[in-house]
Amino acid sequence: MKTNVLNDNLEKFILISKSQSEARERLMVALLHSKKFIVTKLKLSRQHLMDEYIVNYLYNLYKFKSPEKLVWYYPFKLEIDRTIYANNNKFNLIFDEVLYSNTSYPFPRMNMWSIGFSFFRVNYRKNIDNFACNFFNKIHSFKFKNRKYKKLLGKISTNDINKFNKIFDFALIKKIESHFTKKDKQNISILIENGYIYVIVNYVWNQKDNIYSFLRESDWNYNYSMSKTYFHNRADLLNRILDATILIAESLEASK
Repeated sequence: MKTNVLNDNLEKFILISKSQSEARERLMVALLHSKKFIVTKLKLSRQHLMDEYIVNYLYNLYKFKSPEKLVWYYPFKLEIDRTIYANNNKFNLIFDEVLYSNTSYPFPRMNMWSIGFSFFRVNYRKNIDNFACNFFNKIHSFKFKNRKYKKLLGKISTNDINKFNKIFDFALIKKIESHFTKKDKQNISILIENGYIYVIVNYVWNQKDNIYSFLRESDWNYNYSMSKTYFHNRADLLNRILDATILIAESLEASK
């Protein structure tokens, strides 16, 4: 669904912002407001971190699209540019714009690759009977596979197939799937675990006008420039992810 935010032009956000980084933050805040979220905190991080979630699923990150022969090595450098905290009186949402770098290509020399991820973390409930599942790319594989909806939501796995079938019927699966394109499904992973929904988006800062491009060698650049097309495509992608995430969270909240 289109919003006024998507119709706002790049120049407007740049004009009222001190940097491209701040313009991206303003865009996300506007999107959250359009979904009736209250933004409770804005944080400028810009520091190397080792997020617990990343540590837990470190070895599975290679499943995202990456250049041929790209290999992930320890230790990872993880940098979050800006973090936005919000809630809508039903659940809390944390959005991180992550800049991610690691050494790769052991020959002929070690290069630095920069990659951008967005992390959505939605806390819909403290716990829901330890229920867990995964859509699209397989960040984590649980015991039970669901191949019935593979064409719609990709590589689905869960730790409780009965609970999964109770929450996610065909109608809900179709609604979730309607928010994502084929390329989205190749570059996004949704993980539900321990009362949280994690949405991991793979895109890079120097992708020009393409939301999903290959990684390229680069230095850290928080204030990467955005074309009008890229700005709109990025806003549209985040808008659709928010709609799908809210739908999933509300369905989990409604389950007994």
